[in-house]
Formats: sequence, structure tokens, C-alpha cells
Amino acid sequence: MKRAEALRPLSREHLGALLAAKKLREASDLEEATRSFLEFWWEHGQRHFRVEEEVLGTLLHDHVRFEERELFPLIEDAMGAEDLERLAAAIERAEATPPSAGA
Repeated sequence: MKRAEALRPLSREHLGALLAAKKLREASDLEEATRSFLEFWWEHGQRHFRVEEEVLGTLLHDHVRFEERELFPLIEDAMGAEDLERLAAAIERAEATPPSAGA
């Protein structure tokens, strides 16, 4: 799957994480597996997960705060009680629907 340019650096680094996980799963030598994982962690993993947590965690936080503080109050002010009830029913139906395979 082709990633958006903005996500490509993180996506490329996932290959290294997957390889490190595979080495751990398939390891027959505990010391070699430990050494290999720590090498990955100190060279790539620690920084990668910190970046994801700081950047993506901030984006998610900001998204949720925008919805809770700005968007939802606008919706509540703009919609009447009947419309809000229909919205609630639509949300309930959507949440009960299993995600599609492509999602």
C-alpha cells in the first residue's frame, strides 16, 4: 500500500520494528535475540516510538479537544431535539455495523 508522503518515514521504520519482532519470535539463542533487539531499540526503536507518541498523540489529542470544545457545541446549538434524536439513532446504527474489510 502506498503511503502519503507525510507518513512514509514512520512507515519505513516499521519494517525495522517488524524485523526485530520476527527475530525475537524465531530466536533460538536468547543472548543473540536480546543483543539484536537492544541494537534495534537504541538505534531506531526508541526514537521512532517517541516521535509517534509525541506527534501522533498530539494530533489525536487536538482532534478530540476540537470536537468536544467546538464542533459538538455547534452541532448541539444548530440541531433541534428531534434532529439530535435522529443523529443519536444514526450513530447507534453505525456503531453496531461491523467495519468493512477495506477500512
